[in-house]
Amino acid sequence: MPKIKRLHFKDISALRFFAIIPIFLFFTAILLKNEKNFYTIEIANLFKSLSINSFDFFFLLSSFLITSLALREYKYRKVFSLKQFYARKLLRLLPLLLIALLFLFYFHDKIVIFLKLSPLETKSISYYLLGIPNYLSTATNEKEAYTLAIWMVYMYLQFYLIWGIVLKHFKPFITYISIAFIFIGISSRIFHTLNGSEYLFDTLAYSVPIGFGALIANYNRNNSTLKDYFKTLSKTNIKFYYILGVICLFTLYPLLNQTILSALIPVITSIFYIFIILEQTFSKHSILKFRKGKVVTKLGELSYGLLLFTPIIGTLIIIAFESLDRGTDSIFYKLIFVGLTFILTWIVSDVSYNSYEKIFKRIKRNLNKV
Repeated sequence: MPKIKRLHFKDISALRFFAIIPIFLFFTAILLKNEKNFYTIEIANLFKSLSINSFDFFFLLSSFLITSLALREYKYRKVFSLKQFYARKLLRLLPLLLIALLFLFYFHDKIVIFLKLSPLETKSISYYLLGIPNYLSTATNEKEAYTLAIWMVYMYLQFYLIWGIVLKHFKPFITYISIAFIFIGISSRIFHTLNGSEYLFDTLAYSVPIGFGALIANYNRNNSTLKDYFKTLSKTNIKFYYILGVICLFTLYPLLNQTILSALIPVITSIFYIFIILEQTFSKHSILKFRKGKVVTKLGELSYGLLLFTPIIGTLIIIAFESLDRGTDSIFYKLIFVGLTFILTWIVSDVSYNSYEKIFKRIKRNLNKV
């Protein structure tokens, strides 16, 4: 058997953190949203549009990484273990999902009763046990932001379930399936636009980045053309592509999100995300290697915790403000809220990652992985 070299994209963790920022701002914005205040509504809608970029990126990144790893497993072991793949993903997501569900169905109610605050209506646990709460329920109150974070986890679980089957049973057809996913994603968003419905938590709507991630992973595994191209790419070209890509990220969804053309946005942004991953991995003339930022790399490693704990911590801070008769109407309190939410979420995520989640990480290490 040939010697196995570890597959490692060193800048991925830092990229995850940058992608988390719009989602963090989206969660804090909906917690601070006041239906009587036009500006808070518009800010929440803006961050909601920008957060779609983050959803696109996370799905593309997951598709790219798991497809790359699965193809390596086929190369070195001649087989892909679907059971171990599912086990690894469940061990990574379920520990944090359990905390979120406990908060939703137990701790939040206890806090509200203790402080004699107005209770919030929540959906039945049956919605979550079915495994598709993002399709079966809607937020009944803007302060249930943590339910949206839970739906994000379920979106990943749904994706892993389907893509694991593709990798196990349809590996020879990955190219065709990836292209089919791209068309499915475009069709899904066109349907939602024409129907006037929401696609933010529709897993099918992210089939475009899923398809692109798998397509490039497969091509990169079987062809060195992309690696050679990025190794020789000049700094001038790199700067141009980054500037163009960042402009697209900040303008396309806010400007086109309610139009048919929005269905094509993930095609453009997926190409840019692929450019970032490959440029950071293979380029010899990078303007900046994100891996050098130790703080953002560390925060990227805490990405799952940051995503799930942000709305929980934010909700608790809102409850604390209300119990002390301190509203969040002033700019000062809004800034305090955002800063305090970020700091406390960072601390809690770090503690969880290095203690509670470590138990499951040890189990995960015992599962074979190339």
